[in-house]
Amino acid sequence: MEYATCFAKTPASKVLIEYLSSYKKQPKLTFDEFTALCSALMLDANTSVVTKCNGELMNALLSDWTLILEKTASTVHLSDKSSIQEAINEFIRAYGPIDETFSKDLFETGSSLGFLLHETPNKANFKQLGLAHYSIGASRRAERQLWCVPSGDGKSRIMAFSALLGLKTGIFKTIHLIYANKHLMKRDKTDFEDFWRLAECQDNVEYHIGCDFEPEENSLILVDESDRLMFDDPKNFVKFI
Repeated sequence: MEYATCFAKTPASKVLIEYLSSYKKQPKLTFDEFTALCSALMLDANTSVVTKCNGELMNALLSDWTLILEKTASTVHLSDKSSIQEAINEFIRAYGPIDETFSKDLFETGSSLGFLLHETPNKANFKQLGLAHYSIGASRRAERQLWCVPSGDGKSRIMAFSALLGLKTGIFKTIHLIYANKHLMKRDKTDFEDFWRLAECQDNVEYHIGCDFEPEENSLILVDESDRLMFDDPKNFVKFI
């Protein structure tokens, strides 16, 4: 009953209630599938997702809702927030707690990282910086992470600022940035050359095409477009990670 009360208070519950009130014959959901769908609808992070795909949900089978939410989330997930802290809090609510150091904005005005953010032309938006905080803050409990970032939503900036946080907080000594091809690697290496120099981290960042190398201990590995490597050379990729 408590769960139902909490769900009824969420904005997204109105969408499901409206849908069910105009009952349509369709494939049945198990109890676990239905509660999983309700849990997804309850997430604060999915409020804007439900709003965006409302029309599609109302015309789809209930069994397809989870897939529709995931697909739509990939296009709105990194919409900006009003502050870095708000973005961090959103990720924590959606995916769980992280190392306390990274649960607060490390780029606040007056800090060394805040100065770097102000001075670099490679500025990331608040949501991108929030994800950088979250991914590094979660690295101790989740050594392997897979994030789906749509094209054009700042993957390169997220990777760079994640690497920066890992280095400047002393969690990692070396960063390995892996790319699927020479073009992508050259693009990012050129775009962020001054960024690493300004941060005084140029000697701690290494670029690679593919994963044919041996990373040292206490290093962070960030893979751009990892799905290409997974499908093109799955055996080597699995062995590497």
